[in-house]
Amino acid sequence: MQGFKALGGLATMMISVMLGVGLCHAAAPSASAGLVRADIVVAADGSGDYKTVQEAIAKVPDNSATRTVLRIKPGTYQGQIIVPKEKKNVTFQGDDVEKTILTFSYNTNEDNPPSVEQRYKGTGVVILGDDFRAENITFQNASGDHGQALALRIDGDHAELRNCRLFGWQDTLMVNDGRQYFSNCYIEGRVDFIYGSGTTVFDHCQVHSKNGGHVTAASTPQEKPYGLVFLNCWLTGDPFPWVDPATGQYKSDRRFGAAADLGRPWRPYGSVTYINCRMGEHISPEGWNNWGKPENEKTARYAEYNSQTLAGKPLDVSRRMAWSKQLTAQEAAQYTIPKVLGGTDNWNPTFAGANLNEEPLLLLPKVAVLVAGSTAAANTPATTTSATTSTPVRGKVRIVLAGDSTVTDDAGWGAGFKQQLKPDVELINLSKGGRSSGSFVAEGRWKQTLELKPDYVLIQFGHNDQPGHGPERETDPKTTYRANMERYVDEARAAGIQPILVTSLSRRQWGPDDKIHSTLAPYADTVKQIAAEKNVPLIDLHALSIALYEKMGKEAVLEISPRKNADPNSKNSDTASTQNQGYDGTHLTAKGGEIVGRLVADALRQAVPALAPYLNPADKSST
Repeated sequence: MQGFKALGGLATMMISVMLGVGLCHAAAPSASAGLVRADIVVAADGSGDYKTVQEAIAKVPDNSATRTVLRIKPGTYQGQIIVPKEKKNVTFQGDDVEKTILTFSYNTNEDNPPSVEQRYKGTGVVILGDDFRAENITFQNASGDHGQALALRIDGDHAELRNCRLFGWQDTLMVNDGRQYFSNCYIEGRVDFIYGSGTTVFDHCQVHSKNGGHVTAASTPQEKPYGLVFLNCWLTGDPFPWVDPATGQYKSDRRFGAAADLGRPWRPYGSVTYINCRMGEHISPEGWNNWGKPENEKTARYAEYNSQTLAGKPLDVSRRMAWSKQLTAQEAAQYTIPKVLGGTDNWNPTFAGANLNEEPLLLLPKVAVLVAGSTAAANTPATTTSATTSTPVRGKVRIVLAGDSTVTDDAGWGAGFKQQLKPDVELINLSKGGRSSGSFVAEGRWKQTLELKPDYVLIQFGHNDQPGHGPERETDPKTTYRANMERYVDEARAAGIQPILVTSLSRRQWGPDDKIHSTLAPYADTVKQIAAEKNVPLIDLHALSIALYEKMGKEAVLEISPRKNADPNSKNSDTASTQNQGYDGTHLTAKGGEIVGRLVADALRQAVPALAPYLNPADKSST
């Protein structure tokens, strides 16, 4: 046996999100960082006591009153795992939720290997013993869209799962009788992927629907007052474009996710309640499904309180099924964790009631950041990463940057900004050279941005709106440019997207006083006015970049200015904007992109505190 083992920090992040500008709070991961007692160490590479989890379970004392901790080291562990009824007080302790994976690849419609217990055919992990715990573990059934295929089934009482991920398609998680508590977990599937007769609390979890389906299928017995209770959770759905699981190809004609319902009763008295939960557009306006049995409408116990959009705004529930219920504040206050899970033995896995005023925390397996933009520099092609990733599927915090070529990876700060994002953030750059506030719309790029349904959009234009870029791109800062920028704000908000305005990166145009004299000032002023008038978060990159250049000085800024073949007769202000005509005074070298990308990230942290957990800590020592 190996005694105490040092465990690494979580690879996933819990954040408190209030979409839009305002205060938010962030919780530190309830990690296993530090020293955790490990009675048995499991390591697929042979460095522990056993190579398989099942071997380790066999060594757990039967009916033990003391806890046995199985430290499961990073690795992928294939095959069915069963914790028998007599194996009580067992803990599965992972080092890293993204690297400790218990996976199974069979469903109930196909022959399972001889080693599979046939009573639990198509099920990856089966928990029969009481007082089971798991932390930092991924449970996965990789069978796909082929029928019933469980990642995890829990029959035991007093089960606790924290910072875990569950992946499947149909029937991902079965809570069969007993009481269970899930905290800061990610659960993904399509058809009835959280189901069973258990009394279960999902506390600050993310529940992700894959292209529609049914979130829950409760079979709560009539005598049980509570069934599946979701407190401060996020309900998200597959993005547009959607990936067909059968082919792995994008279905670009799909809408932003197919409609899913909050649940359908597997048995007549099924009970499901959502309190203070945020729900994406994938949830149908009607909310619930009667499983094709009108008689279920008389018995099913389906309720909500204070449902919100992903942006934290009140959700329109006017079209909810008439047989479902909207709780009052007084009724919702009864749904504390001790009351729901207490039973006759007063079990309380948290030793605290649910705080109904607390902002939801989001466990993000993946975050998408989408970038679009450009200026007149040689039509820089976009560096595009698809909006849908393979498992683990990311959460639905999506950011679009819409602007000009000073945003691109090759000529702007796009790549530098990407470096400021935490490892679980994906940057998607759709930038295109030569686009102005008007041409970006005319070419359909803004429509594409809206169709991708981001939570935030950062908008930066101005360079190609200036005189000298042709009538199809030029705008007047006080009229046409203002109208275009206001359109971005209004249409983003109408689509449920939070706009964030960014003033243009200044050109490096030096005056005789060794100060920057930017011709983009009128455009930056307009953006600042709109931000103030419409109460839009603002990143004043124009002012920040001027301050940066003047601090660096004329000579030092050449290090962040790309070399170019200067034409002394050119009217292009790109060549006229540095002391040395051999340098481009608009765009950025890789080093310049890093510096400015850091400026943008630091300003974003201040403008929208809710996004701070996605960003690397500010580097106060850098330029």
